[in-house]
Amino acid sequence: MVQETHLKPRLSNACKISNFVQLRTDRQGAPKGGTALYYNRSLYCCPIDTPPLVNIEATACRLSMTGHGILILVSVYLPPKKKLLRSDLEALFALGDAVILFGDFNSKSTNWNCNYTNSNGRKMEALAEDIHFNIIPPLSPTHYHNNDNYRPDILDIALMKGVALKLSCIETLSVSIRITDLCPYQPHHDSGRKQHKVVPAKSDRKELPSDVSELIRAKNAVLRRASKYPTCENRSHARALQREVKARMKEQKALKTEGAVPTPALKKPDKSIAFDDREKAECLADSIEQQCTENPPYDTEHVRRVEEEVRQRVSLPPKDDLDPISQDEISKHIKALKIRKAPGRDTISSKALKCFSAPLVALLVAIFNACIRNCYFPAAWKEAVVIGIPKPGKPRDLPASYRPISLLSVLGKLFEKNAQNSFKRSPHRKRPYNQ
Repeated sequence: MVQETHLKPRLSNACKISNFVQLRTDRQGAPKGGTALYYNRSLYCCPIDTPPLVNIEATACRLSMTGHGILILVSVYLPPKKKLLRSDLEALFALGDAVILFGDFNSKSTNWNCNYTNSNGRKMEALAEDIHFNIIPPLSPTHYHNNDNYRPDILDIALMKGVALKLSCIETLSVSIRITDLCPYQPHHDSGRKQHKVVPAKSDRKELPSDVSELIRAKNAVLRRASKYPTCENRSHARALQREVKARMKEQKALKTEGAVPTPALKKPDKSIAFDDREKAECLADSIEQQCTENPPYDTEHVRRVEEEVRQRVSLPPKDDLDPISQDEISKHIKALKIRKAPGRDTISSKALKCFSAPLVALLVAIFNACIRNCYFPAAWKEAVVIGIPKPGKPRDLPASYRPISLLSVLGKLFEKNAQNSFKRSPHRKRPYNQ
């Protein structure tokens, strides 16, 4: 974030940094002033238009990041002779749900360690209570006057609203920092020494809690003791710890998907970026539609005859009734369900079905048998939630790098399995239609 850039539109290539995108708002019709913003090209960031402002100069961008919603970052400059207006702050905070304003507000207050309080500082304190934003000051002064008689002061602060990040202070670089502080000097006679580079291990494994790790170490120690001294007491203690470790590891495995990383911002075909969940869903849907385009029919007349035959046979009443589904059969299938399967649109999971009492299972049996008697499959069980699973080794910012998965209702899949068994037991199964 840069304020008072003193840049003008005719200097379009000024102050650019390699591998960084420069966003700037130059002051028109007057000298000095201006704001700028730099962000790394690897970030999912894009510029946004700032609303009309009266006294504040600003440059804004939109940043997408994992673990948080979209952030609006704004570089702000308020000239010292202009007043802080409520309308300007409200217009900037209205850019998004999570907004951070950085810059030189020329608003001083002893509450954020300034030398004195001015009118803009008092106005800032009142607006913080009315508009409900947080004021984050730096730890050290940000303004050093050319005259040594003036004490260093704080002019640059941050205003946050709707941000869930743990940001408590702004660390600034002191003007007294020298090049040798940033780039340590190394004598020439040390250049011949052997250099050792420590490469950190990269692993995506989720670390176990400390109590589980301690339990595993205790189990291993007891196993070694039981192997060295195979007494009944040592073996019994080892088996007990093995059972306890197995139970804790099963619990950790069930919770390993907590804190899953959301889908990052996606690049659209027109080179723009999809940040919102709705934009990402539309981007994935367009990619799937392009990959799964319907092929034209090879023989339209044959397709028409098949469709007519299907409609005619569906309209005929069933020749015989299927065997009803029993409660024991459904209970057996519910017990065989895997609890780690994702639920469908109704959010009823396999784990919830396993908790059904006998009266609820009996009600489910009645619903399934009624569906079979009336040749009806509920439309809600046909709807699926489509999610994208990232393909390994593919860039996660491209829609084509995701494999679509359809999540159907667990109740629908349970009914389908029981209905299939009823069809297999039916006498009509021995003489099916010719295909």
